[in-house]
Amino acid sequence: MFVKTVGYFWENQYTPMTFLRGIGPLGSHKLLRGFVMKRMGRVHNDPEHIEALTNYMKEILLRPQCGEKALHHILEPGAWA
Repeated sequence: MFVKTVGYFWENQYTPMTFLRGIGPLGSHKLLRGFVMKRMGRVHNDPEHIEALTNYMKEILLRPQCGEKALHHILEPGAWA
């Protein structure tokens, strides 16, 4: 069931960034901040660094799709490299 669900989302060009774009700017900021805190909190304890990295990731990941569309065709499930 999981594989079929992932295949469905892949075929219809849904990505994790599509989800982030869909929940809006406040929700995506909160999720990204949690991710940054979990992954980088031990390294960068300075709140300014955490906020700067969160804003950077938000600007990069929430842009309109471009390379994601190409990856859909290049990395089809079951494709051979």
